[in-house]
Amino acid sequence: MAANTTSVLIIKLAEKLTHQFNERLTRFEIQPKHFRILFLLTHWGPLSQVELGQHTKTDRAPMVHLIDHLERLGLVERTLNPSDRRVKTINLTDRGRDVAEQTLQLAHAVEAEVLAPLSDEESRQLNTLLSGLMPEHFSPELRT
Repeated sequence: MAANTTSVLIIKLAEKLTHQFNERLTRFEIQPKHFRILFLLTHWGPLSQVELGQHTKTDRAPMVHLIDHLERLGLVERTLNPSDRRVKTINLTDRGRDVAEQTLQLAHAVEAEVLAPLSDEESRQLNTLLSGLMPEHFSPELRT
């Protein structure tokens, strides 16, 4: 396989973005999966652990650990769902909203740095192409 095939280039780009984003998230004591949870809660409001697991493609046990971590940091809280007391709803705290906003700004900064060699039009075109290939992964969208 040639080193410049599309799949290899996309994997390398994803690794670069992930590495740079991970480095910056460490000051918040979270990882990209935690960021995704905060992002979903910011844009969709409170969700159950099951719903968060479905949206992030995370099994039940790992999702519990992710939520436990966010709860220990004071970023989310679990509440009983009024319509089904067996279901725990995950809510952002005020601190969680602040961290979600700050980490979203970090995500945009990393993206801007990595895509700096492209023109604005090329960046938009890349975003459009990738969104078309994986539309289910971009809802809600992480775009400016």
